[in-house]
Amino acid sequence: MIEMGLQLWHPCRRPQRVGVTLLNSEIDATDTMPRNSQPPRKGLRALLLVVALAIFATALILGTHSVVQAECELCVTFNGMTTCRRGSGADAAEARQAAQKAACAVMAGGMNESIACDNTPATNVQCSTGD
Repeated sequence: MIEMGLQLWHPCRRPQRVGVTLLNSEIDATDTMPRNSQPPRKGLRALLLVVALAIFATALILGTHSVVQAECELCVTFNGMTTCRRGSGADAAEARQAAQKAACAVMAGGMNESIACDNTPATNVQCSTGD
């Protein structure tokens, strides 16, 4: 008699043997995948995921640092309130605009006030460049 073993793999269960009985010889197909083994690609997928995340994080960090060349801190007085904020950008003008928008976001209520605040001259402007 032959008992032919076939092992079925499922990601949520342990491998199971399914037997078939034949006559006069024995064939065992379970040698190809030992019990309690993981599929061979699981480790490779995890490694590729880690490498991809590392490349993405490096590109993100390097891309962010290359853009910031100047920083400005300024104060804006609008509707009787004064707010000071910092901003950064590729040049001093962009950094100043970012700081102005950040200060006006706190004080302005609505689109009309936001535009009016953005057009208000800033005070205490201090800018520095990374050069």
